[in-house]
Amino acid sequence: MKKILFGLIALALMASSCRQTIEKEVRIVNDTTVMAPRDGVFYHISSGTNDPHKVVMALKQAVMMAEDRDVLVYFDIKGIEVVLNDAQDISYPTFPSSKESL
Repeated sequence: MKKILFGLIALALMASSCRQTIEKEVRIVNDTTVMAPRDGVFYHISSGTNDPHKVVMALKQAVMMAEDRDVLVYFDIKGIEVVLNDAQDISYPTFPSSKESL
């Protein structure tokens, strides 16, 4: 009986913590409303033409997330080949190409 009671309490605590929303802090400074900074997302792309799915999926997600968050995309190793001026346009079915996303 105690195990069931503890399980129900744990479930209730988890459910209540999942419902919490983070509200942006609004401050008024010198009669001007200042919004708190937005949450950001970081994408690390280290694959290039060797794995087109990884590249275009990360770029698609970055574009989607940029609608309401700050996005930083970091390219290294083979990923640098994606952003060069003479880079090959990378494509994969159902995803926009790398040139479209950039």
